[in-house]
Amino acid sequence: MTLRPIKYMQLLACLLAGLVLTPGCERDLPPEAGIDFATPTEALYAPAQIVDVSTDGLAITMDGLAPTGSQIFIVDTKSGQIAGQAKAGEESGQDINWRAEFNLNALSGQRAVDSFGLKTQLSDDVEAISPERITILRKRPDNSIGPHQQAVIVSRPGAASMIIRDPLEPLVTSQGLRLYSIDYDNNGSVIFSGKSSVRGRIRIYVNGEAIGETGLGEGGNWFVIAGWTLPIGTYPIEIHRIGDDPRMPAFQTTILGAVFARTTFANMPPATLDRLAIAFTRSDPDERSKAYISDFIATPDMWEYRYDIPGGGQQYTAIYGAKAQGLTQTEGTEVQLQTVPVEPEN
Repeated sequence: MTLRPIKYMQLLACLLAGLVLTPGCERDLPPEAGIDFATPTEALYAPAQIVDVSTDGLAITMDGLAPTGSQIFIVDTKSGQIAGQAKAGEESGQDINWRAEFNLNALSGQRAVDSFGLKTQLSDDVEAISPERITILRKRPDNSIGPHQQAVIVSRPGAASMIIRDPLEPLVTSQGLRLYSIDYDNNGSVIFSGKSSVRGRIRIYVNGEAIGETGLGEGGNWFVIAGWTLPIGTYPIEIHRIGDDPRMPAFQTTILGAVFARTTFANMPPATLDRLAIAFTRSDPDERSKAYISDFIATPDMWEYRYDIPGGGQQYTAIYGAKAQGLTQTEGTEVQLQTVPVEPEN
């Protein structure tokens, strides 16, 4: 390709002439001077997304969002069979434009794991695979009396899982600080997620060391990606909601008659306003494999599911219930745990 020299003096004269391209000007403008704002003609290849999953016995309903006119297939990740399908309607600014309904097989044993992926076929026959995985965990009661317990998890590699249905009594304080789940992988990367009903910031402590902090998102939801990788071991985890200490004196600022919000001294560190704690265990993946431990572990205080992720490796999602509480809110007494040191990643 031959580059034409730019005649800067002629270009300047054209610009000074009222920014109007007159004869003799347009042929000497560099190609970069023209910008094409034409609407792209290529299709947008976006996979379907899950917005909600509801259950009624064995009946499953999935709602989501996908490009208009695309066909969505719910695929069983074990068998590769299509469990359900739907067609996306018009995108009218709503969060949902498709719905798929299907039934699970009856629970034959004590526990069951059903996992599904999403495949989107667009109008030009291009297929897009969603990174989301929908997992339904089921467990019979220990005394085999009554309906089975059930968890519905939407997971994404490297991201916090969305717990759509909690199988246990929620782990939540009287002020509304809640832990949804802890996601981690074989390398020790950890993500904490939950919700707070009261304004503030969330700070996570492991072995008494702060490893991450975040604000609240939409609806009070929060997640924290640990700044350190956690070695194999058992740790006391504390989740704090922090903010201005209500015991500190506050004052109002008045400027030209306008009264601004009450504030405290800017140099005061935030106080812990609410907290909860649990014991978190990261087991040795090699030892776990040798012991043939199930991918699905269910105890009265915690459910954990292990699954393969694209590209290799495994990820774990642990859901904690009220019985996992390791710190009383009134006394502030920590449970005694055997711990190993936590060191920053090199």
